[in-house]
Amino acid sequence: MRVMFYNDQKMKEILQDESLAKLRDLMFPSEYNAWITDDDITPEKMSESFRGVGDYAERLNFLKTHIETGEITREKVYSESEVRSDSSKVGVQVLEYRNRGSNKVAIIIPGGGYSNVCSFCEGWPIAQELFERGYNCFVLYYRVFPNAYMPNPIEDVARLVKRIKENYPDLDLNGYLLLGFSAGGHLAGIWATKQGYYRYGLPKPKYIALAYPAIDLSLNKGVSCQNCLHKDCSGEDLIRYSVFTNVDKDYPVTYLWQGKRDQCISFDNSVVMDKVLKENDVKHKYVVYDDTCHGFGVGVGTCAEGWIDKMIKYFESADEA
Repeated sequence: MRVMFYNDQKMKEILQDESLAKLRDLMFPSEYNAWITDDDITPEKMSESFRGVGDYAERLNFLKTHIETGEITREKVYSESEVRSDSSKVGVQVLEYRNRGSNKVAIIIPGGGYSNVCSFCEGWPIAQELFERGYNCFVLYYRVFPNAYMPNPIEDVARLVKRIKENYPDLDLNGYLLLGFSAGGHLAGIWATKQGYYRYGLPKPKYIALAYPAIDLSLNKGVSCQNCLHKDCSGEDLIRYSVFTNVDKDYPVTYLWQGKRDQCISFDNSVVMDKVLKENDVKHKYVVYDDTCHGFGVGVGTCAEGWIDKMIKYFESADEA
């Protein structure tokens, strides 16, 4: 991989690169634009600010290299006719990493409280790691506030899975891996239940990885809940769209983890999920990181470093059991 960007360069200069400019709105939420173009912001400072992502210059070099080879592209999830029927679908997109020669699939759903999609730490850096391990990766940019009311985001996952099925018959959707982080963990968790794949008549994920996910919406009556269930986070929808109320014995093999110092998503969420998985005899592994906060992404430089390889190893061992 050629080195084109360095850790002491200004981000505002790097983002003028022709290749990266094609993806800039997918790389960072719009509310970060003023910050990342400040004169003082470099890839090194990005690495310091987004703990767990690792070497940001290396991440940017990877993006540019694989955009230019055509292996990384941005695509619209919905067709033009679907967008004409519902304009809220216009921004639903996917960042695709095509790993030619492999049929393995990973669908990645970043968090963001249903306010934005935090792909800068839970999207494209995760996709890079899995691409380098032989996966075809699809990072979903789903509908967020004010268009995130359920079941809209679930429909976005359905449309992405349908798109992969229609456009890439060579890929193995009977064995795909689904990863969700924070609010994206809520969305991934719901997709893996009868409220998701089953309702839409689409393949169930074989494996699901949930990082610091929102599992019980009654424990998360802040922005995430308000953004996806209107301001009134109560009643039937609170039960209907909580993950733990929908888990049954058919839930996929699960890798679940959270840090005890998480101040965004109550630690009780992963405790509740572990309990309901046990009650339904779902094969799973629950990992607790004592000294990790929220949003650690890849986990570089934290006690969660290496979780991706541990996750893959667990899923491989689950197949052998």
